[in-house]
Formats: sequence, structure tokens, C-alpha cells
Amino acid sequence: MIGDLYELKERGRAMGIIAIAVGLGTISGYIAGGTLGGEYGWRLVFRALSLIVFLVCAVFFLLEETAPKYRESTHFLKLMSLSLNLFKTRTIVYVTFIAMFCNMASIGATYVLPFFAQDQGISTSTTGLLFVPFAAVSSISASGCGKCSDTIGRKKPLVAVTFVAAVALILFCRMPVGPLSIALNFALVGLCFSPVVTLTSTILVDEVVRTDSSILGTTMSTFNMIRWLGAALGPVIAGLMLDQYGARASLLVLAVLVTAAFVLAVGLREKWE
Repeated sequence: MIGDLYELKERGRAMGIIAIAVGLGTISGYIAGGTLGGEYGWRLVFRALSLIVFLVCAVFFLLEETAPKYRESTHFLKLMSLSLNLFKTRTIVYVTFIAMFCNMASIGATYVLPFFAQDQGISTSTTGLLFVPFAAVSSISASGCGKCSDTIGRKKPLVAVTFVAAVALILFCRMPVGPLSIALNFALVGLCFSPVVTLTSTILVDEVVRTDSSILGTTMSTFNMIRWLGAALGPVIAGLMLDQYGARASLLVLAVLVTAAFVLAVGLREKWE
């Protein structure tokens, strides 16, 4: 919908706002789920979240359609074929893998962090607070990166956030132990969550709109499917490393994934026009 409504020089800012909502919603879900589940039982968590989903569905009925009506009759298989062909282009492949690697690392890190904090003797209540700076940095920087990318292009901020996030994950192996230092360092890991989603999604939309806007929805769904596959694999990989080698080694493996995303970001060929 953002691709339908906004032109090139406004798209990053709009995607940044969406990413803020995604980031806050994700982290708020962790906090609300844990709090409600711990106090009132897990059934209430699912009841509360299902109510939110029904409210969201009601809101969508109030929105106007953005896709051109003449494209509604296009056969689904043709749209899928055109979309998959677009994934043969270098830029689309790169941003898809960048998003997948960063999702693996960010979601995997949120899984490992409580175990890392426990190893350092940090209480459960304090551990929950460690997620607050992560959510704040992730959301605020998503908006900033989106606005910035409308001026200087998408590649530079993408290279910057993946580099800083990779360094932050590596620092977990050497950093001093303490709630404040862990919280500040983990906050920088948040740069590979919402900001990366903002920038990679916007680059994808730029490419698709430039080529054929009729396959924007199909292409975005394929992109998100792969991106969230990374989110599912992140805790699995992190958990395996956690069992075998401990929390620090697990975070180091996640750092390797973000480093790979950084290398791909450097290799992007941006069309900024």
C-alpha cells in the first residue's frame, strides 16, 4: 500500500513509520505476553491478542483500496511468475537475504539475551527491562533511516546500521558484565531489526514499482515469507549454539549473520533517481 500511495522521495519516511509500528508491536508483544501470562495465565494472553487482531480487521474495512482496479482480474499464476522472475535480479536477491539474515540475528538475539543475562546473575525483572532500549532504538532509528534514505539513498544507511549491529553483537563476547552495559549494547542490536526492515522493504518497492507495479503485492509477500523464515530459524540456530557452547558463542554466530548482511549491503548497486 505504501508503494501504491507514495513516490520515490517520500517512500522511505512512510516505510519508516510502518517499521516503527512493527518494532514496537513485536517488543510490546513479548512484554505484554510475559506479564499477562505470568499474572493471569496464558489463556488470557491469547484472548487479549485475538481481540486486538479483530480490532485491526475492523479498521481495515475503513481503508480505501489503493491498487488500480484494472489489475484485479490479472491471473494469480501470472502475477506469481512475474514476481519470481523479479527475484532473479541482483538487488532483489541481495535485499531479501539482508532482511533474512538480520531477522535471524535480531530475533535470535532476543531469544538468547535472557539466558545471557541469567548467566551474569541478572534478575528476571531486570532482564525484561533490557528490551526497552532495544525497542526504542529500533523504532526511532527506523523512522530516522527512512527519512534519511529519501535524501541520500537507501544504501548508505543500510550499510551503516548493519555494520553497527554486527559490531554490537561481537562486543557481547568482550563487554563488561552489568545490566546497563548489556542494555546499551543490546539496544544497538536493534538497528538490524526495524531499520533494516524499513530500508530493504523500501528498496524492494523502489525496484518493483520501477519495473511493474502490478506485482508489488505478490513480490512483497514473497520477500516477507523469506524474511520471516529467517525470524523462525534465528532462535533455532541460536538455541542449538546456546546448548552446545553457551550464550556468548551463540551471539557471536548471530554476529556472523549480520556481518554477511553488511557485506551484501556494501555490494548493492543502488538506482537512485
